[in-house]
Amino acid sequence: MQPNLDELEPAPGVAAHQDPPTQPQSEPVVEADPTAPAPAEDPDLAHAPAADAQDDPIGAEADAERAHQAAGEPEPARTPEPAAPTTVAELVAATLRAAGVRLAFTVPGESFLPVLDALGAAGIRVVATRHEGAAAFAAEAYGQLTGRPAVCLGTRIVGAANLAIGVHTATADSTPMFVLVGQVDRGLRGREAFQEVDLVHTIGGLAKWAGEIDDPATAAATLEAAVRATVEGRPGPAVLSL
Repeated sequence: MQPNLDELEPAPGVAAHQDPPTQPQSEPVVEADPTAPAPAEDPDLAHAPAADAQDDPIGAEADAERAHQAAGEPEPARTPEPAAPTTVAELVAATLRAAGVRLAFTVPGESFLPVLDALGAAGIRVVATRHEGAAAFAAEAYGQLTGRPAVCLGTRIVGAANLAIGVHTATADSTPMFVLVGQVDRGLRGREAFQEVDLVHTIGGLAKWAGEIDDPATAAATLEAAVRATVEGRPGPAVLSL
């Protein structure tokens, strides 16, 4: 027996009857009157600049200078370019800054005081710690977290020995780091000077690379080799005896 389709109840949520969707009626097309006056031009849009001043910083700077000259005002002061290094200490700081160094951790020592002054002048923040071991591990942790090398500094064999475990850890962790150790004066080398030791072949043996700046004429080449060893290939610490 065939059921009566008109008596069937719709399923819940289904409408019993759906009208076909109605097509929207299009609005009648109104042709433009050729005799009508043209709309007035917006004066704000007429004088709007063609591009944002931020898209052309050089042009914006030139416009600002012309405005100051027209108003009789002095030109704004320009940021001076950093001066070229004149000492080895300044060269060390400038090279490290260019390599991405922004922090230096140290227990200050008399054998590298000019370098500390140069680091601050180059925009590298110097953080004093209570122990060289803390300075080394702070630099190692910073390099691990950011991928950017930091600096740790110690003086002669006592400071270098305290830095040693942090240097070894940075080598094992492939952490970029610069280790600067103040050495005794060149005139006293090899004469059992106070706290004298061969830093390159002792503490330097724990690092990826080690070298010594003992001649201003070769300082730039030595620093360049230290930077390459620290950041190229497998990163690691570079020890520099100063």
